[in-house]
Amino acid sequence: MAVEFNSTTMKKLVESDKYLNFVYNDFMKQVNDEERVLRILFNSNVLEDSVITDRYVQLNK
Repeated sequence: MAVEFNSTTMKKLVESDKYLNFVYNDFMKQVNDEERVLRILFNSNVLEDSVITDRYVQLNK
């Protein structure tokens, strides 16, 4: 199953996950580009962790 990036879904996931929220806030201090930060988190967490992938897919419905 191919999972595609969706910024709205990523925002929901970040808001619901303490770890992702922490990393998101830290990246935003450095990068200050929300779309880029969300894509980084998507590529490094959603695509690499089946548990987070499942949560992302559920939020994307």
